[in-house]
Amino acid sequence: MKRSTAIILLGFCLAAANPSAAGIRILDAEGREFAFDSPPERIISLAPSITGMFADLGAADRLIGFTRFCRPPEKTAAVSVGGLSDPSVEAMVALRPDLVAATPMTPVGVRSQLESFGIRVLLLEHSGIEGTLEDYARLERLTGGDGERTRALRERLDAARIPEDDPRRRPRVLLLYDVPGGFYTATASTFPGEIIQLAGGHNVAENTASDWPRVSMETLLRWRPEIILLAGGEAVEGMSGDGPRASRRDPLWQRLPAVRAGRVHRVEERWFAVPGTAAVEAVETVVRLLHREAESVSEAP
Repeated sequence: MKRSTAIILLGFCLAAANPSAAGIRILDAEGREFAFDSPPERIISLAPSITGMFADLGAADRLIGFTRFCRPPEKTAAVSVGGLSDPSVEAMVALRPDLVAATPMTPVGVRSQLESFGIRVLLLEHSGIEGTLEDYARLERLTGGDGERTRALRERLDAARIPEDDPRRRPRVLLLYDVPGGFYTATASTFPGEIIQLAGGHNVAENTASDWPRVSMETLLRWRPEIILLAGGEAVEGMSGDGPRASRRDPLWQRLPAVRAGRVHRVEERWFAVPGTAAVEAVETVVRLLHREAESVSEAP
């Protein structure tokens, strides 16, 4: 074998074993190509979902900036650069990032200004659970991964989800956010709504004026959910008067089919608050709550 051929073959083998050795090429949500000789070391995240993905990938140490709504990774030197819709261009430029990871919530003007300074802006859309996994795959590739984490998540999701043609009846499900001031829910067209759909439930939140409507007791009685998933609630401990916990003491609450059947279940709010890999865990758990309740269910107080 010629020496040059051997070197080429060795290069391909090294690239397969270590994706970063052959450079990194990814497309963002707008189809723009980004090329790096090696994984970028200085990254700014402009969304809690993106910050969470970097943490899940074990790459939080690459973050040098994030929004004030992000949960800061442990032992990080990263700093806040502002909000989701009003991040400071000046603060970001001063950090001299290799890359800024943004979402459609990042104003176009902000993205354009960053690019005018020669800063690359990677757009991630989180379009549903599938789109979120695609974004996760992009970040895994960006940080030098081989795609194994994304493949594992897809396998878990495929194993848990209830197919559309599954003969099992889809119970009437309602997700309630137990927050100060009352109950809110999410319709089928939202990220949480997709979790319920994949888990084999029928979301009763239909024909509403918004995708995140406030829910009155009258609406609850009209929807008659068979299963209630209760997210949140920690912030309203001890509330009285017209708070959510007071609503659950209302005799009308006892008329709901889900309450009478003992099928009001506390769920992790983080599953339904920020798009991310936790959605896979959410689908797995909600499937058990809806269809395999005997496997151990923790009911709401």
